[in-house]
Amino acid sequence: MTRTRLRLLEVSPVLFKYTITNLDRYRIRPYIVGGGGIFVTITNQNPLEDNSALFTGTAPFDAPLLGGQISQSPELVARGIPQGQGNIDFGWTIGFGNEWRATDLLSFGMEYRSRQIAGGGSLQTLSSKFGFHW
Repeated sequence: MTRTRLRLLEVSPVLFKYTITNLDRYRIRPYIVGGGGIFVTITNQNPLEDNSALFTGTAPFDAPLLGGQISQSPELVARGIPQGQGNIDFGWTIGFGNEWRATDLLSFGMEYRSRQIAGGGSLQTLSSKFGFHW
């Protein structure tokens, strides 16, 4: 068995945000976001230690796996060449959130986003945010 770690870089040159300002008197600003972009994904798979029968702890099975099969050579690791698999795909993002303005200069918020990547993957995130306004 392996543990997979996904790193995602989203570049969204076209991302629209519509903010509802009807609730400004309560210092609440709900909003929706949507748009398209480019997604760079990098995955890294590490063998789990409880599978000692499958992974003996010697090369080529003692480091993060490429394609879930074999690890990168120690010579490339020593040179600092990145490990893992990567891909670039197009996709789209939709989401919604809410911002609470504590003062005119300070705000807090929560946001949910769903991303659909053309290669067939999807990712949902829930995040909090803290903002300064001037």
